[in-house]
Amino acid sequence: MPTESHDVIARVFKFKINELMRMITTKDCGVLKKTRYNLYSTEWLKRGLPHAHILVWLREKIHGNSPVCQPFQKSVYGVSNQESIDVECHLEADPRDIKFFWRFNSSSKVEDTILHKIHSEFQSIASYRIQTSEDYGTLMCWGENSIGVQREPCVFKIIPAEAPEPVQNCTVFNRTEELILVECLEGFNGGLDQTFIMEIYTKESESLYAKVSSHVPMFLVNGLTPGTFFILLVYAVNRCGRSSAVRISTSTVRQAEKLTGNRGGVYVFNPVLTIFISATVALILFIVMLVIIIKVKKKSTLKVLFSIV
Repeated sequence: MPTESHDVIARVFKFKINELMRMITTKDCGVLKKTRYNLYSTEWLKRGLPHAHILVWLREKIHGNSPVCQPFQKSVYGVSNQESIDVECHLEADPRDIKFFWRFNSSSKVEDTILHKIHSEFQSIASYRIQTSEDYGTLMCWGENSIGVQREPCVFKIIPAEAPEPVQNCTVFNRTEELILVECLEGFNGGLDQTFIMEIYTKESESLYAKVSSHVPMFLVNGLTPGTFFILLVYAVNRCGRSSAVRISTSTVRQAEKLTGNRGGVYVFNPVLTIFISATVALILFIVMLVIIIKVKKKSTLKVLFSIV
């Protein structure tokens, strides 16, 4: 990321700090559980990079607790027929002596004999296979330690896998001579991990100029041709297919040009030369005005002296 693009750095940093504060302070399921107040301030270093100072007041002291679900786990799994998946359940507890339990529930059956293995003291992985349409439903995971049984289980939805939905609200936030920043909101991923693609076409020839991918719907493209109009196609892809593309029209900023030398009727604009010429002309005009004022004052003084004599 170019260090001179301070607006881009500020936007990305703001996105990251918002995610961090959400992880810390989300009601009842944040990293620090219930919080009373929180605040943070952002500061910029001389070399142009930001950092944040964060202060959080907790409602209660941190004691031992029965198991709870770790926040921000994957909760929807897309599965095709006759396909097996591994569903990960992450818990938090103090003390750590967690015993894991699993259950499958749908409109037609309930099953407690779910094959699973303990991957770590906080993680259990269940192996589940889709045999018929009745195997789509909800997997639940919960734990128990010496403090007690988990109050609310972690819930994972098992759905038929499908192609992702299109991205939404795509906006071009930053345009320079060679750089474009595009941000979108992701659509439903179809229950599968998705990747976001942006294809860049020149508007004049409609030929593919570049193609970039990202795990989040944010694209920072550098090294573009100045003063060029582009068509951007943004879409999501997973192993079941791709979404329809969102079309965006934009352009890079033209280089500053001044008419200083004939290049087929077009002159190159040099802003430094313009400033220098303007300053020189202003200085000359100032000197001329100063000379005129001095001469006028001298004539007025001589007239007064002659009148007295």
